[in-house]
Amino acid sequence: MRYLAGSESPTYWTSTDGGAIWRQPTIRQVDALPAGWSYLSEEGSLAAFDPATGDLARAPLPGRMRAEHPLDLPDAAGIWVITAESAPVPSPRPTTSFTLEGWMVAMVTRDGGRTWEKHRIPDAITRREGGGFGFSANQFATADGRTVYAIEKLKGRVRVYVSTDGAAT
Repeated sequence: MRYLAGSESPTYWTSTDGGAIWRQPTIRQVDALPAGWSYLSEEGSLAAFDPATGDLARAPLPGRMRAEHPLDLPDAAGIWVITAESAPVPSPRPTTSFTLEGWMVAMVTRDGGRTWEKHRIPDAITRREGGGFGFSANQFATADGRTVYAIEKLKGRVRVYVSTDGAAT
């Protein structure tokens, strides 16, 4: 698969014979991504490529979720996306400056994107030196979707957190 940047929407070229022949895939909207397909994030959706044909299936993400950090995990773990979430903008909108609270969440689907579970990542893990928050996919790991590891890096220390209930706690 090759992605050509610079256009309004992504342009993909796929090959199923090791790169001897390339073609643009057929793209279709789906309610859920098939298990076992490679996926990547797009604006407002996840896209998956059929390993047999190279065709692309797109499944929408819920609400305003952005899949900035989809994790590369075994199929049994489901699809995990690390993303930022923030409080809604006050209404009526203030006329002076204001700050919105934000936090990191792990969004999990075990049915290809039909339904999603949201798990807020504890602030102790996502806080940054000097303020703010952030979290990258390389600070998070699971093999089965139940036992989840998150790494906090702060002030030269590394702390490992473990959840045995799929990041619910």
